[in-house]
Formats: sequence, C-alpha cells, structure tokens
Amino acid sequence: MGVSSACDAAYRPRLWLVGPGVPVGSGQPEFIPDGWGAVGVSGPYSAYSGHGVVGWRGPTLARTLGAGTHYLVVEHGARGGWSFISLAGAEVPGGTPDGRAALGRFARCGG
Repeated sequence: MGVSSACDAAYRPRLWLVGPGVPVGSGQPEFIPDGWGAVGVSGPYSAYSGHGVVGWRGPTLARTLGAGTHYLVVEHGARGGWSFISLAGAEVPGGTPDGRAALGRFARCGG
C-alpha cells in the first residue's frame, strides 16, 4: 500500500485481507462478517518514488489463498488522505479514467 507524500505521519492506513479460510486475528475489527477471518497488515512506512508518484510505501502481505471470495479492506480511521494498493508490485497500463484522474490528486493528502 502507498500513501501520498503530502500526508502527514499520522495518516498511515492499515490493510486487511478478509475472507473465508483466513484465520480470525486478534484485534479483528467489527466490520468483518461473522464466520470470516482477517489478517491485518500494519508496520512502518518507508519513502517511495516511482511510477509517477512520490509517497510512503507501507508493509506488504503475501498469502496463498484458497477457494472463495476474498477482499482487501483499507482502514484509515477518521483521518482522510490518498492511498493506493499494488497487487504483486505490478503496474498494469490502462486502468479506468477515474483511476488515471486519481493519480493527479495523489499529490495532495485529501479532499
């Protein structure tokens, strides 16, 4: 997960992997449906510059998932800001017009 460099150090979202077969973790938030587990990913962020953005790179999570539907959930609390998720570190060209427009907003921290 990445965070805009315009965001102060208090904006460090937490990433959750949610789905069937994922163990129930301690501190699991209330938004996880009954019968589903979640793994939270938090930790230090480091400076990042690449792919047209300057920001902070958060911790990573690597898992082999079984069958079923799984979700990535970004929990940012009451503080607003811009973040992005990279799956397997891949940059896939194209995307949606909304997604491309969001890159320009990434230079700000919110709003």
